[in-house]
Amino acid sequence: MTTNYFSMTYLFSGTVLVCAIIALWRKDIKAIIYSVAFHGVALGIVGFSEGLSRHDLALVQAGIETFILKGIVFPILIFRIFNRSGGQRDVEPLINTTASMLYTSLFIGIPFFSIGRLPYIASSPQSKLVPIGFATLLVGFYILITRRRIISQIVGLIIFENGISLIAFLLISGLPLLVELGESLDVLLVVIVLRVLAITIQSRIGNVDLAEMKELHD
Repeated sequence: MTTNYFSMTYLFSGTVLVCAIIALWRKDIKAIIYSVAFHGVALGIVGFSEGLSRHDLALVQAGIETFILKGIVFPILIFRIFNRSGGQRDVEPLINTTASMLYTSLFIGIPFFSIGRLPYIASSPQSKLVPIGFATLLVGFYILITRRRIISQIVGLIIFENGISLIAFLLISGLPLLVELGESLDVLLVVIVLRVLAITIQSRIGNVDLAEMKELHD
């Protein structure tokens, strides 16, 4: 049974990273939002399966809470921003897609090469998946700093935080529910604030392209 739980952890940890890469690769806003939704669902399943394998009720609850908040609630809020902001595709990022995918290979390779040489905190199979969490974190941060639309930056922020959560699920034996809930509510607050900001900007100037909004300081 423990082997089955680890197989689920292995599969959905990889899914978390793949969804992050898809969010970076695609320019269609709907596809990006769906990617972050599946991203949150996969992360929740990782926490849930880890909780079952460790017989840790708090970790099971954290996985369920992650599934609901990051797989359902966050994407719904982002879709509402999208429906009000208009524009089906993201504008050209600061770094083009081809170069971004090359950087992504580094984001994946560096954690596996460097962290794989460090002594693990916990001598468990799950600890070997920690580089996936660090790679996800790096991809999320990269999206956050290179994308121009507010929606894409919100997605980058969520993926960045989910990378931290994935590391916690894999590395910490028994993640307290309140800690994970607090982290998620922090991100939820940021998403709500950015949603209000995006709606206000859209209603007043009709655009949420951050590159064009730089002219407002003149």
